[in-house]
Amino acid sequence: PSPTFQPTVSPQPTVSCQPTLPQPTPLPTHNMFPACGVKLHLQEPSHGSVSGRGLADVYCATSPALEFVPDENGVPVYIGVGCCDDAGVCHRRVGANNDGCFAGLYEATWNVLGDPKTWHQAMELCYNEGKELCAAPLSNGICDSVGCSYNQLYQWSTRECEPGDANYQEACETYAPTATPTTWCTPTTRWDNKKKRRDNATLLIIIIACVVAICVCGCLSYASYVRLKKKPSKLHEAHGRMVGWYEAPAQAALHQQWGSFPTRPEELE
Repeated sequence: PSPTFQPTVSPQPTVSCQPTLPQPTPLPTHNMFPACGVKLHLQEPSHGSVSGRGLADVYCATSPALEFVPDENGVPVYIGVGCCDDAGVCHRRVGANNDGCFAGLYEATWNVLGDPKTWHQAMELCYNEGKELCAAPLSNGICDSVGCSYNQLYQWSTRECEPGDANYQEACETYAPTATPTTWCTPTTRWDNKKKRRDNATLLIIIIACVVAICVCGCLSYASYVRLKKKPSKLHEAHGRMVGWYEAPAQAALHQQWGSFPTRPEELE
């Protein structure tokens, strides 16, 4: 028996209805600033430079660009940066001395912070150091006494504010963003697009067929007109017969006496 050949079926390509977009560079974890703000932790509330100034241990920063927290007299208390490694150890600087402080060295004498950081800048800095912004650098907690004189300051965190925190804005709960639904391409959409393309192709074929039919009819009409126009009249027929008779050898004498016979039928009229 002859072998039976099975047809080779080519795999159907996967059709995507969404364009391929370049992927963004990965961002640090928790890069979105919470709707209700983040907690700032006063690192050492009992420190002589901050105690008795009406400062809350936890203050709600409602803006990622906040530079300081004013005390009861309006004197700024700045915000330091602490980055935590995988082991949960807090770091405020690069290296072992205060030359590499993440937010610059704090000069208590003049109440000046060398290089303040916004919340997003602090997040990016810690990410670039291979760490993360400490989630909850509580008062007298993991970041206490690790350099840069930040014990006299507040410190950024990644914890969202809660009711009861100083400066908490209850209105933030109303305006908290909601997730935007993602619309995906469904089989129905693909089928509708395919049907639309097929309908367009059919319409194009019909238009081409109509144009061809018009051209054919025009050509046939013109050919008929030409044939009718070229049909010989009775005068032409008579002229032809007369030319044949006159040019015959029997009429050589007439031809010699009168010359050539008129070549145009109209000259006979």
